[in-house]
Amino acid sequence: MNDRQRLLSERLEEYKEQTGSEICARFDRMLSECSSFHIGGPAECALYPSNAEQLRVALDAAQYAGMPVFVAGNASNVLFDDEGYRGAVIFTSAMHNTSADSESCTVTADAGAMLSGVAACAQRAGIAGLEYLHGIPGTLGGGIYMNCGAFGGQISENLVSCTYLDTESGAVVTETPDKLGFAYRSSIFMQGGRIILGAVLRGEAGERDSIKQQMEEHMAYRFGTQPLDFPSAGSVFKRYPGYYTSRLIEEAGLKGRAVGGAEVSLKHAGFIINRGGATAADVRELIDIIKDEIFRANGIHIECEIIFAPKA
Repeated sequence: MNDRQRLLSERLEEYKEQTGSEICARFDRMLSECSSFHIGGPAECALYPSNAEQLRVALDAAQYAGMPVFVAGNASNVLFDDEGYRGAVIFTSAMHNTSADSESCTVTADAGAMLSGVAACAQRAGIAGLEYLHGIPGTLGGGIYMNCGAFGGQISENLVSCTYLDTESGAVVTETPDKLGFAYRSSIFMQGGRIILGAVLRGEAGERDSIKQQMEEHMAYRFGTQPLDFPSAGSVFKRYPGYYTSRLIEEAGLKGRAVGGAEVSLKHAGFIINRGGATAADVRELIDIIKDEIFRANGIHIECEIIFAPKA
């Protein structure tokens, strides 16, 4: 354990002694074991707060120890570096409380709640309109961060309010979606300085059975068209206006193109999969090849949807 790890551990132990509550911490955690891509070197520390208070304490402890912080959600669309992260990575997967109010057709959930769980909670309460979230392999916080969407829906359209921590002032702020700078696969949270704590989503009254059927159909479509049997970070690229990026990749003859263990999926060209032993360097090189080929063929610059974690 290095000096920074010892300082962080001391702060967490003080919190435990004062409150009787423990924040899960894993030192020298291999990030390849924490991400859907199965790629990444060690983090100095991985932290798993279970609520907003613990997240604050985790941030304070990392600051006290002189560690930079990267909030990864559940790391379902993150590419960690092969060298890992020289700092604290916060995973929000233990912040997963979810509840529904059928009268107001709303679902309230913590940032770490899985989107599929949010959709299932809505279904059980007879709330329709959130079925498209089922099968998206991320958290509510991650979905809001990137304004995720599928099957014609996007999360900003269902958002009533979002609560976040302003890391500069320390204030907990609740805002309506019109204040959060939403655009296609984008939000104000991408500018940094704000950590999502939770949100309220609204749907509409529906029949439980028909909602469940819609969710099952969405999931069946995903299994039929996406390489869900391989590690990946989901869709790699944003859609370019007027184009389907996966179609451009396929038309460029890049399906099956590989660098090391990273490969453009034969099942869905918008996915890069880890066929075994892929490194972040492999993925980055393959992404550059795809971008260059698409520009050469179409004269457009496509952008990545996945998040590249820094080394810090």
